[in-house]
Amino acid sequence: MSARETTTSKWLSGANALLGLWLFLVPTFVWGVSGANYWNDLLIGAAIAILGAYGYYAATDEGVVPRWSSGLNALLGLWTIAAAFVWTLAGIAFWNAVVVGVLVAAFGGYNAYAGTKATEETTASTA
Repeated sequence: MSARETTTSKWLSGANALLGLWLFLVPTFVWGVSGANYWNDLLIGAAIAILGAYGYYAATDEGVVPRWSSGLNALLGLWTIAAAFVWTLAGIAFWNAVVVGVLVAAFGGYNAYAGTKATEETTASTA
């Protein structure tokens, strides 16, 4: 993986960590979302933030973001989009879930792809 790809993956992981914090804090404590969506935003936001922070750390320390954490973040992003429809959100809470979900899924998906590409390059160079 090139230095540019590592830097991109690192910052996308960091962005996911911030998006997870946003999902954890804003709908829950600022907008006062309640019920099932309260727990969904709390748990999924925390998981996205932790996985994003781990990806950032791994990219800084090891030079590559782990595929499993990025892939899981992408799946959590897709769930965040689906949750907007499952919990029948309306207004700003709906659009917040959709936009955050799309960004998390896209950033996580890119990092998972970049991690796969880096693994293939490493395997090919050692063969």
